[in-house]
Amino acid sequence: MQICTYTIAFALITTLVNAQSYVTPALRRSPSCAMLDAGKIHCFGGLAGAGTTGRLDAILYTLDTTKVQSDYATHWEELTDSINSEIFTTYPRTRASVAVTSDKKNMIITGGTFGVISGTPVRNLVYNIDTNSWRALPNFDDGVNGNDRQIYVEATSWVPDQSKVYVFGGTQVKPAYRWYYDNVLNRNLTNVIYAKDDASSKIGYYRMTTLDIAAHAATPWQVPTQQNPPVFSYYMQASVYHPSSKKIFYIGGLVNNATTEEIAATRNVSMSEITTFDTATGAWGTQNFTGELIPSPRKSHTVTLLPSGQDILMYGGTQNDDSYGVADFCYTANLHTFVWTSCNTITLPNNNPPTRTEHAAVLDESKKVVYILFGYQELRSLANTFNTVLAINVTDPKRVNFIDTSRKLFTAAEEPTSAADNKKDNSQTANPSNDDSITVGAAVGGSLGGLLLIGIAAFLVWRKKLTDKKKKLAKQRQEEEAEQLSVDWDAIEGGFTESCPIPINEKDQQYLKPFDPSVLTENKQQPLVMKSESAESTMASLPVPDAVANEVLVPDGGALSELMTKPDVLSRQ
Repeated sequence: MQICTYTIAFALITTLVNAQSYVTPALRRSPSCAMLDAGKIHCFGGLAGAGTTGRLDAILYTLDTTKVQSDYATHWEELTDSINSEIFTTYPRTRASVAVTSDKKNMIITGGTFGVISGTPVRNLVYNIDTNSWRALPNFDDGVNGNDRQIYVEATSWVPDQSKVYVFGGTQVKPAYRWYYDNVLNRNLTNVIYAKDDASSKIGYYRMTTLDIAAHAATPWQVPTQQNPPVFSYYMQASVYHPSSKKIFYIGGLVNNATTEEIAATRNVSMSEITTFDTATGAWGTQNFTGELIPSPRKSHTVTLLPSGQDILMYGGTQNDDSYGVADFCYTANLHTFVWTSCNTITLPNNNPPTRTEHAAVLDESKKVVYILFGYQELRSLANTFNTVLAINVTDPKRVNFIDTSRKLFTAAEEPTSAADNKKDNSQTANPSNDDSITVGAAVGGSLGGLLLIGIAAFLVWRKKLTDKKKKLAKQRQEEEAEQLSVDWDAIEGGFTESCPIPINEKDQQYLKPFDPSVLTENKQQPLVMKSESAESTMASLPVPDAVANEVLVPDGGALSELMTKPDVLSRQ
């Protein structure tokens, strides 16, 4: 009987474990998402809801693309058992930046905005999928500018050759000073506060900065040696690391002039002249891009390196926070020929609007699919109803197309099917809500039926064994009576055992006073980046860029262009 009981219990536990509890996350914008190991997408944070009714979300969701191959939007799971989860649930965030290590084991989160809080949140953190745990990363110590700066909308890229995150750009909330000291060129920047928002600074990571996430890194944050650094400040760019050239490409976003040499308002960055950084030499530069159609300027977009390692997919974005998304929402580009190719003609089933803004994008290399996650469809102030997960087949970078996620998707060995090919089948699809009910009912019924069959089989096996045991005992009694053997059954049976935050201080009197570099000498302090005659022995021993170098890094159609429309200044979240 015990065998039967154990078998049924095991079957019941197995059934309960295999029965997934799926949820449908609320619509949201600016979440932090990453494709981690074993085909699992992880997303957390973001601003859930629409317009002013949005709320910061603190739930970590996962979507297993190896098990779920249709109706992605309704098949997420909540991860509620992660270790040290309080470091991100206590202070939910939005507009943070994400990088993923090469082994897809770690999701690295930097920055973000936290809304109105009391206390000191963890600025940077990392989630490890193997240990299902979170770990706080050190703050960026920016010398005299502070070591607890709240920076967001910066661009981050994982550089596998160095096992570091490269961080650049962004903007700061609630700066401690109205100036910023450039530690690389040793000069003051005094035009750093937005004209329409005196509680935000144009300066985030003004110079290229690296982060080593190793648990015991001696100097986790560093400012590497760099040549011809930009004189303007950038934010809301999308970055992508190109392994072949070892360069990071910074695409789109906004640019400001934080110096006093020349007054320039916030501008969109040109899409025909892309800022680059060579991680091998430390050289900043620009790369001209061509094409039959050059993308319109944008921010809040995504750029994804495709499986070829030479092509990128740029998706979505907007020119102003409170305007509709750009009409030309989809482009690919080759990082060898530097040619843009439009994919704006691809359509979703039922002709749903494909535009997205403040979304996330992750790549499934095995399936050659890019997933577009969350974001808003038209205006952020509207409560849109749309698929929160789009899938794009990127097998051929020059002919990308949507995959119909309302049906079961292909396996890794199958050829992707475009949404256009499935339109006819879609017209005959039943009500999705009814399908969900049927699916759930079928799952429950199948589970109970399977459990019943297992129970019956276990009972029959137990009955047969009981009969065999009775026969064996009867034969044994006959032998015992004949041989008069004494067996201590109690002793035999007795030998069997079962193992069943501190608020931000008021600005002091030094708030309006520009930083005086002489205090470094008077107080015997050292700047974060020192100059030296030897470039090899210093972090950043750089000459002041000449006019030609600076001119090269002024984007064409960007900061000095009169053709661009001025976007609204970022509003505080």
